[in-house]
Amino acid sequence: MASPAGGKLHTSGLADFLEWFSRESTLEEFVSWRSNPATVRFLGAIRALASNIPPAYLNRDSVELQYGVTSGLGLAASLIDDPTSVYPELFKKSASTPGADADSELESVYTVEPDA
Repeated sequence: MASPAGGKLHTSGLADFLEWFSRESTLEEFVSWRSNPATVRFLGAIRALASNIPPAYLNRDSVELQYGVTSGLGLAASLIDDPTSVYPELFKKSASTPGADADSELESVYTVEPDA
């Protein structure tokens, strides 16, 4: 699970999200939130913005910037719609798996030697 590490005083929002939703027990919580009518409308608005950027935010001089905005909104929509489409490893840790509680540190995996 690649995510930006937080500091000692402030945890990365993404690292916290990944740690929280890595547990099987949070799947029901996510599905409940995802099916909330307000969430459904919020996701619909993000999808619409990705397709039809308001003129005030449209930058006709930079195709790269426009692509970045569209890509960012698309990624946000994917994360809201189904976070496993972005992070397939979510909702898999059991309560007995090390690192499943909110106070544990993220697991470190070293699969490639530093000289490789």
